[in-house]
Amino acid sequence: MIYAEKKIDSGDMRELLFYPVQPSGRLMPGTEPKTKGSREAQIKYNLKKAELELVRRVNANFTTGDIFMHLTYDDDNPNMPKDYDEARKVITAYLRRVRKWRNENGYPEMKYIYVIEEQERKSGKLAGRKVYHYHLFMSEMPRDVAEDLWIHGERVNADRFQPWRFGQEAAARYMSKAPLGKKRFVCSRNCKKPVIHEPKITPMSDRRMRSMAELHIDDAAYWERRAPGYVFCGAKAVWNERNSRYYIRATFRKLDGERRM
Repeated sequence: MIYAEKKIDSGDMRELLFYPVQPSGRLMPGTEPKTKGSREAQIKYNLKKAELELVRRVNANFTTGDIFMHLTYDDDNPNMPKDYDEARKVITAYLRRVRKWRNENGYPEMKYIYVIEEQERKSGKLAGRKVYHYHLFMSEMPRDVAEDLWIHGERVNADRFQPWRFGQEAAARYMSKAPLGKKRFVCSRNCKKPVIHEPKITPMSDRRMRSMAELHIDDAAYWERRAPGYVFCGAKAVWNERNSRYYIRATFRKLDGERRM
């Protein structure tokens, strides 16, 4: 059997992906659920793909000291958005105010990634109405200023992002739980993209792949030999019923004495 090993670098994070391919290097049928699969499987696959894309963008652009914000409206706010388009205009105006403050106070160009979340209230005076929340990553600045520039009520919380304590992927996965709109997330133009290296095509027996997936999946020493200079964060193996093959994703972060504590 032939497998591909793909390396993806997103900031301090590295992923190693292992998956079966055809001799030509093309993806083996069954890698992605297509029209022959169920609609549920397709939706699940698309959500997972979008989640990983968001995780990689966050990892590539934000680290300790940057800001992770949750912006909401007071229930009695008369300017609460009525639909997605209005919600988008509000967050755009907020980011414009932040950018203006940063320019006036000598801060570098801002990066941001945000998600708009829509919920329907089940009870209270807003029962049956759609309400909107924002989850936002933003470049480092004073938290109190970031909160004060939100002019739509007191329901705002800005935290210093601590990826090594909170979990490098946890916040991004939280943001992707309820994406809304044509874009599952919106990022500034200056956000870096993850570096996706050319896959390495390697003959590998199914037995060896099974050993990686079943015997070594939690073996930090085993995986760190494959990624010198990185600390193992975790690995997950998925069995694909459509082609009877394993797919593995292992994640790492750059070795750093302080961060390893």
